Order: sequence, then C-alpha cells, then structure tokens
Amino acid sequence: AAGLEKFASTQSKAASAETATLYTLRKRFEELEELLIGDRLSHPLQSKLPLFVKYDLFIGNPYESHPFHSKRSFFVKLSKLYGLDVVKKDIINVILGESFRDSSDSIKTIIIVGMEGTGKTYLARCICTDCQVLEIFDNIIWVNVSDDFDLGKIARKIILSLEGLEHDSLRLLTLVPLQSLLDRIQRKIVNKKSLLVLDGVGRYDCDDWEALRAVFQHGMSGSGILVTTHEHSVAGAMESSYIFCLGKLSDELCWMILREVGLNDDTLEYAVEDIGRELARRCEGLPFAAKVLGDAIRHYDFGIRGWDVFLRNCIWKSPRIPKYMSKILSLSYCNLPLSVRRCLSYWAIFPKNFEISKTLLVQHWMAQGYLYSSDNLEMELKGEEYFKCLEAHSCFQYCTRDGGMLTCKMHSLVHDCVQSLSPYDLMMRFESVKQLTLNLSSWTEEVKVVGTHHLVMMIAQGAGFPMDISGAEKLRTLVAVTQGCLITSQALSNLFKQSKHLRLLDLSLTS
Repeated sequence: AAGLEKFASTQSKAASAETATLYTLRKRFEELEELLIGDRLSHPLQSKLPLFVKYDLFIGNPYESHPFHSKRSFFVKLSKLYGLDVVKKDIINVILGESFRDSSDSIKTIIIVGMEGTGKTYLARCICTDCQVLEIFDNIIWVNVSDDFDLGKIARKIILSLEGLEHDSLRLLTLVPLQSLLDRIQRKIVNKKSLLVLDGVGRYDCDDWEALRAVFQHGMSGSGILVTTHEHSVAGAMESSYIFCLGKLSDELCWMILREVGLNDDTLEYAVEDIGRELARRCEGLPFAAKVLGDAIRHYDFGIRGWDVFLRNCIWKSPRIPKYMSKILSLSYCNLPLSVRRCLSYWAIFPKNFEISKTLLVQHWMAQGYLYSSDNLEMELKGEEYFKCLEAHSCFQYCTRDGGMLTCKMHSLVHDCVQSLSPYDLMMRFESVKQLTLNLSSWTEEVKVVGTHHLVMMIAQGAGFPMDISGAEKLRTLVAVTQGCLITSQALSNLFKQSKHLRLLDLSLTS
C-alpha cells in the first residue's frame, strides 16, 4: 500500500511537471510565431508564404503528420541524365566502335573519373542497362570495389555474377586458391564477349590489375573493362584506353534535378522557382546533392512552405558542418522519422563500401529492438518500410545481378555523414595473428572507446579471433568479417562471460 501511494504521488508530480512544460513550450511557440510573421512581412515571397506555423507540426503525433506514413510512392527515379547524357553517348559510341573490337591490341579499358557525388555510378548503370550495350555483350559483370583493390575479393565477386551464385557463397569461395579462381573465370568468359564494371576503385595495385586484365584478355574480341573512380591518380596509373572526366553541373542543371525530384505538384513550379534556384546553387554542381535535397523536400511535403523551410534552415550557417554536402545530408537526415534515423545511424558500424543483404540488415535492426512489435513478421514488414524510406532519401545503392538485388551498400558520402554522427561506434581491424586480445576500455588516438555498444571486427586472413575481449560489458553488437578465421570455443566462452548485454552475434560473414 505504501508503495502504491508513493507511486501515485510520483505520477501526480510528473503529470503536473508535464503540463507546465507543455505550457512553457506553447508560450515559446507563440513568441516564435510572432517572429515568423515579422520575417514574413520583409520576405520577397511574402504573398506565397503561409501566415501561421501550426503547433501540431512540432508537437503533434509524428505518425499522423510525417510524410513517411503517406501512401505516395517512395522512390523517385530521374527521367534522364542531366548533364551526363553526352558522356553516356560518347562512351557507348566507343564500346560500339571498330577500335574497341580490334583484337591486335590488349583489352580495352574505359575509366570514368570524377569527385564523389558527380554521378559516376549512376552513369555506369545507365550504360550497362542501355539496349545497345545489352545486345552486344554476353556477360555484363558488376563488381563493387572497396578502397582496397584486392584481386581475391574481386575474383570471387566475378564468379558469383558469372555463375549466378548467392552472396552467401562468398564464404565457400574463400577456401579456393586465387589462381584456381582466375582459371575458373577464364573458362567462363572464353568465346564470350564480356564487359567487366569495377565501381568505386579507390586504390590501385599494379600486379593485381595486370593479372585481372590478363584473364579478360582471353574473352572474345570486343570485351572490355569499365572503371569508375574518384582518384585521378588511379585513372592515370591504369593506362586506360579511354578516360572520361566528370565535372560539376551548372546551377541550371541542378535546379532541373531538384525540380523533378522535389516537386509533388507541378503547378507549384513557378511559385518555388526563386527558392529552388537558390537551393540548387548551394548544391555546388553535384547531381547527388541535388537528388538528396530534392528527396528530402519531396518527403517533407508541405508545399511552398517546405521549400522555404529548407532554404532558411540554420544549418547552412552552422560552423560545425563545414562541407556543403554534409549540410545537405544533415538536412535530409533531420527530415527522417526518429525511428528511421536510428536504423540509418546503425550503419556507422560497417566500413565504407560494405555490402550486406537487405534481409540481413533488417534482422540486425530487429535484434537491436529498433522495430517495435511482438510479432516477427510484423517487424520484418516494418523493416522493409524503413528500408524503402532510406532508399527514397538516396541513402543506399543496390548491387544487382541480372536485375535482381543481392546486396546493398551505402553511398560513400552518406557513410561519411553517418559516421560523423556516431563517433562512439567503433570498427576494429585485425591485421596480425599476434593480436589475440582486444581492450575496449582504453583510449585511442582518435576516440575514447569506453562503453562501446557496437563492434565490427575486420579480421585479416590468417589472423585469429581474439581470445580475450576486455571491456565488453556494454557490448550489444559483435560482427566478425574475415576471409578465413579460426574461432575457438574458448574464445566464444570468454566473450559470453563478459558480454551480458549482447543482442547480436554475427559470424555469418566469416569462413
């Protein structure tokens, strides 16, 4: 009885405090409303701006007012290549030309180079799906290449594409020697015309590159390799037959992208044109920036007011976010529902260019408790919905095979932004078999890792799973990624003795 009386008293005090807080917030919003009206009177588009900002926009039910829960289509695909159509035509003309089929020379290589966000990957996909290109090639092999140009990884992904294997087969292929993999590829492409696409090459290894070219030299005349990279040094070192450099777009083209993606109602084009052109100028000539900003505005879905809110957002003047792309991505991130933001931030534990199946990613979210439901099937459906929302904000890039999705990865610029928002998540890389202990309670040069919740270990081939992980009391996630690693029962026993709060242990990415 005493406990119930104490509980009732506490609840009464909490209710009074909540009422007082709501009263204070409402008074503050009234003051802000007066300021907004004053700004409106001096705004050049005053006749087009709404007079009032409703309270329910700020403190109403987010599940009723947020556009995430509307019935509109999530994904907006650009109808054409703004500013890249000429480059696409030139590259296709090269592929279809006589010089590309000249058997007297080595295999032809085409390199698309440009800074991140200029549309290299999108351009390469448009080339690969062009009907003329599809008609002349027997195989079009798409490989997502990380910053580390590893011939073994590339060869395994090529075999997955050529043989139609599932992504999980990568684990079995790690047991196959490299030369056997290359011989296997050679047998598959002989007497066939193949186009190999290496997307996102960040580093260059001369020996691995020459070995890969030598294998594809055994294909039919007219086979080729298409490379995308943001490093001009890589493009020069590969001694490519053809190099196409992507520059920044004009403000006019950025506005055309922003208009197509961001407008829900074409009748508003004239009303938002002045605001839209100013936003396009802030995209700094990057089509990806215009696409992300357009996605965010479209899903904000408050008409003219929404465009003005994005233009006048204080984030443009924030000294804490120095890069224009980070500011645009931050605007997009803030427009997401809180539940979806958490799922996006979780990606910070994975390294850049990391590929994962959508199904496995949703299972990770389920294990962390990010998808609230007592029913597993309902959680999976909610995870699908969250994934579509993130896809609609251009957060993910698909890695496809024959038109069907195998895995997805996060755009490199989005990954940088997400990692900056999650400084306490840690990715460790084990490079030596001697490194069999891991201390999560120590300081590093860049970040204090006390209380780490999520940990992805990139274990080099030949290295062992750590026998002892100290300071893992608060660890919720442990993912081991390796090309072949011995995990002993003693190591797992030591881990479980400490990790009382572990929600997810994923060893599926190991061999």
